[in-house]
Amino acid sequence: MYNGGMNSLTVVHTLLLFVHLVGAGFTGVVLVQSIMAVLRNCADTYRPLAQQIALMLVLQIVSGCLLVIESHQSLSALEFCSKFSLYFIPIIGIEGLLFVKMGQGMIEKFPMVFVTRAFSLSLFIALGAMFLPTVG
Repeated sequence: MYNGGMNSLTVVHTLLLFVHLVGAGFTGVVLVQSIMAVLRNCADTYRPLAQQIALMLVLQIVSGCLLVIESHQSLSALEFCSKFSLYFIPIIGIEGLLFVKMGQGMIEKFPMVFVTRAFSLSLFIALGAMFLPTVG
């Protein structure tokens, strides 16, 4: 049966790559929106932005790990961690900025439980992926 020259693995890889790249774009937009909200002192947007950033981190980590697994790349733990840190470090920085801004006498509190769970889930997934045969 002819399937247009694409096997199912290529379709899965293309779909995962698409999700990962679109997610990276949305993550970038939300990070820029967060910086702009802080610069403009739009305090009412801090909480939803912090939650969106946490969700985007989970999406990026899951899609990135699935891409590595699906593509059968052999990555060292250092390579894997460096790719992971590309998402994690800027997100921690912006979440930290929002945390500090929300702690400055605001009525609405930083969504600590939500963000902590998202970060923990991301770390759990990434650490679990490091022990797979394609990574480590």
